[in-house]
Amino acid sequence: MTESELERKLNSVGKSCFVKYYNLFKSYAEHNITKLECINALVVNLVSNCNGAAIRCSNAKKIFEKNMQKKALNIILTSNRIDNEIKEIANNILENSSFKEAV
Repeated sequence: MTESELERKLNSVGKSCFVKYYNLFKSYAEHNITKLECINALVVNLVSNCNGAAIRCSNAKKIFEKNMQKKALNIILTSNRIDNEIKEIANNILENSSFKEAV
């Protein structure tokens, strides 16, 4: 996945959403929960409707499948439009997670 493709996927998920629901998306990508469970979690938390949640889950899963989550978090940290609270959460994820290197 190129950096521009990653940016498009990340924008489809929403940068703040990717950070706030990082563990949910990771669980879905690792097959620990179903797509329906991922979608329902976003809908219940009023992140988006079913269709929007499905798009977010699918794009987030692709980021994880390509092992681009570290790069995505770094993009979020350098974004000018993300508030400091989200950046702090993203930084904590980076510090407390182990990542496989993307190929």
